[in-house]
Amino acid sequence: MRYGFLLTLFYCFFGSLKAQDSGDFIITWKNDTITCSFPNNPKDADIRPARRYLNGHINIPIIFENDSVSIIRAGDIKAYSRNKHGKSLLCDGYFESKKLAILDNVRKNPGGDTNEEWYFLRRLVDGKYASLHIIYLGSGDNMSSFLFLTIHNSTTPDMIKVWGWKKTLALLSDSDTAEELSKLKRNGSNKYSDLVKEYNRLKEEVAILQSGSDN
Repeated sequence: MRYGFLLTLFYCFFGSLKAQDSGDFIITWKNDTITCSFPNNPKDADIRPARRYLNGHINIPIIFENDSVSIIRAGDIKAYSRNKHGKSLLCDGYFESKKLAILDNVRKNPGGDTNEEWYFLRRLVDGKYASLHIIYLGSGDNMSSFLFLTIHNSTTPDMIKVWGWKKTLALLSDSDTAEELSKLKRNGSNKYSDLVKEYNRLKEEVAILQSGSDN
């Protein structure tokens, strides 16, 4: 993991601050939360060339409380939360740094920047038993989205790329979940979220029943 000299400076100057409920913040690899703001357009913060910083899945322009402006790349921090959607792919939501070699050959942004396979993935479902993340790469007609599934407490690898509904359904189907999950039908990325949410609900239901029978 790359902490970097820049991140050390952030911590020294701004310390560990509690994020406001409605505000933006970043989380360092030391789990320190630092409040900040994200410009709607990099041009608003006098960042040039702005087109290189229009994908919040790769890097993010940040304004800190003393009005200093910096660019943080995926892997420099653990996570960030953006309250409002900005221009292009400066999306709102909660993003986590993940290292994904599987996307190494995908065009990353108009500037062609690479970052040692690190990306910011937006969290769609944060479940006890399974989680789902999404990433958007490229621009314009060349833009693509990729979904990644994580099944916790299993032997499957972390961050499994979602290749299709049937394969994802198979990964999540076991003796506790197969019958109910088979009733869900695919209809875009939201249905993948529904699938993972339902998996978590079914696994939790079974866990509660087992806990009750043990008492």
